[in-house]
Amino acid sequence: MAKKNISLTEQEIQMIERLRGRPALSKRFEAILDLSESEQGAVKTADEIEALLIEEIRRLGHTTMEQWAVGAEKRIGKEYKESHPGATTQKKKAELVVCIRADRNRGKDMAHCDQQL
Repeated sequence: MAKKNISLTEQEIQMIERLRGRPALSKRFEAILDLSESEQGAVKTADEIEALLIEEIRRLGHTTMEQWAVGAEKRIGKEYKESHPGATTQKKKAELVVCIRADRNRGKDMAHCDQQL
């Protein structure tokens, strides 16, 4: 594809910068654009394009919610640390949790846990 001299508006520049910071969202938008421009391959019916578009919109929604949740968790954690400076955080010991959940019928002690997780 030949490059053209295109001048971008300030709004377009801001959108591009924001999408660069969120590559997963950029990928979803690109997939939606690809559907709208689908000139290659087999000709699809409007129903097929609509079904593909609905699936991409669902993926976009999932990606958006996932990124929002990560940001919200970081923001809440930061606010909590600022309001409670003496508080400490602890992470869940995943190996212990997996061990307990994987072997519910054997007993309540950790003696039966496999060390090969």
